Amino acid sequence: MKVTGEVYRDRGERIRNEDSLLFCVLRAGRKRIVLAAVADGIGSLDLGAEAGSFVLERLRSGLYHTIVPAVNRKKGFSLIRRCMLRELIGISMRMREYGREEKVSFGTTLSMILIVGRRYLAINLGDSLIFRAFWRSKGRLIPLCRPDRNPDGSLSSGIGSFPVPKLFMKTGYLTGKSVFLIASDGFHTHLSGTEHLFSPELLPDEEAMGRRLKEAGRRIRKSGEKDNASAILFRVG
Repeated sequence: MKVTGEVYRDRGERIRNEDSLLFCVLRAGRKRIVLAAVADGIGSLDLGAEAGSFVLERLRSGLYHTIVPAVNRKKGFSLIRRCMLRELIGISMRMREYGREEKVSFGTTLSMILIVGRRYLAINLGDSLIFRAFWRSKGRLIPLCRPDRNPDGSLSSGIGSFPVPKLFMKTGYLTGKSVFLIASDGFHTHLSGTEHLFSPELLPDEEAMGRRLKEAGRRIRKSGEKDNASAILFRVG
């Protein structure tokens, strides 16, 4: 399975960029592993940017110390899924403990996808989103999850100063060629009208992906979006 990808980050008109990105592609035994994640730090809390960076660094550590060894031991995907969920719960508990000790409130949203061979696990907490575009779909982006917000627009879940995370989870199989887009709310909110930019046929390599992400970013800014905008775009198959 060939994997080609590119990332995009833009601070917009904010003082800080509180989005963090993680994109890892590696091989364990005969299987390709992909871990891609976007964490959008919650700026209304004390340590938004730091929360996103911490979560992704811990996920990266869990990938190498837990997921890769499990794949090398030829464990089933259901066990790998449980391992990832335990990692996320452990991260959340550690952050809550730190917040109580230091008397700070902090948190982040998280949208991530883990691919092992032909199986994938998508997890979403908060208002970033994961999309998938199939070959010859003319770039139509199909959301794998929905934004998780309360009726007043506030976040209903996240990692950090929240109860045990309320997360959306989806598993599935990869068939043929697909494109995945993981985007913070500052990127995906104004995607309407740009879907054709992400047609798999138009994304042969990293250079083309970078151009498409920048073009989408320009259109997003032109629409009036001021928030941080970040995305990971990658093709498999």
